[in-house]
Amino acid sequence: ARRTDPEVYYTSTEPVIYYIETRVDNRKIVHRCATGLADAAPAYEKAPFDPMVFAKDYFPGMDDINGRHLGSTETMSIVQHKGKLFAGMGNWMDYPWQLATEGTQILRKDSHNSQWVVDTSLGYRSMRSDALLSVNFAKDHTGNTLPAPVNLLVCGAGDISIDRPREVNVWVRDDAKGQWLKNTALTVDRGSAGIRSFLIHTDKGTDRQWLFCGMVEGSIIKAAYDPTAQGFLRFDTTHELRDMGRVMAMCECNGDLYVAAGVDLINGADTVGGLYRRIDGESPTWELVYRWPYIPLQTGDEANIMRGLTCV
Repeated sequence: ARRTDPEVYYTSTEPVIYYIETRVDNRKIVHRCATGLADAAPAYEKAPFDPMVFAKDYFPGMDDINGRHLGSTETMSIVQHKGKLFAGMGNWMDYPWQLATEGTQILRKDSHNSQWVVDTSLGYRSMRSDALLSVNFAKDHTGNTLPAPVNLLVCGAGDISIDRPREVNVWVRDDAKGQWLKNTALTVDRGSAGIRSFLIHTDKGTDRQWLFCGMVEGSIIKAAYDPTAQGFLRFDTTHELRDMGRVMAMCECNGDLYVAAGVDLINGADTVGGLYRRIDGESPTWELVYRWPYIPLQTGDEANIMRGLTCV
């Protein structure tokens, strides 16, 4: 056997050491060793905080302080919400349903020196947290201004079900109860189901405020804040854009809403997708601002999507 990669990790009581053992059959086993050094404080507690010192902060494959399994193969997003950090996780390329995990997880970190814990699991029907955002609603679903803005943490997680229609869900955290509430906007009989981008935007023509949701299947729907709804959202499932590539990014610039939809071919001939600007009003439309070249691929769409969009 061969032992490699020892790392020190500070728990709430003492530092522990992790190392990987590679056995003769090439299986890799992660070991944890106690040190008994209860008075050995982490370096960040001994000295003022230095923002340029980096250290490993998340250790998948172990249990959190509440005994819940910390899994995942990728961190999709990290968001600050009401003084805490939340991380949307994913299991891309490693998702047989028989794994002893809890499905797609959202993690929480309560302070700079606390450990990550599982805030919720969205279940086995979801492979990853595709979008996570802390949003502020100033108006309700009727267009009335709220007495005070309402801050919600929203998550879009894809549905990979094969035994029933797939759901397009927006999960909302009820911060008062520490629970996540599922809002099902619609279902699809086939193809991909999920939300890859979110953005709050107030329509300049109607003065209505919406949470716009960019979908995996290449369209956009929206939701408004409704304090009486179980999941705090009321949906308008009218597809404002559709039959595009994946809607991966949104931003607001000079009061206008912009989205990036993957470039694709319809019926092998008509090119769609690109960067679009919303023309607000009672009957909103979308203006094509720019379209990057379509690149034919045997598999996937990575060369034809835009993952980031920022106003500077």
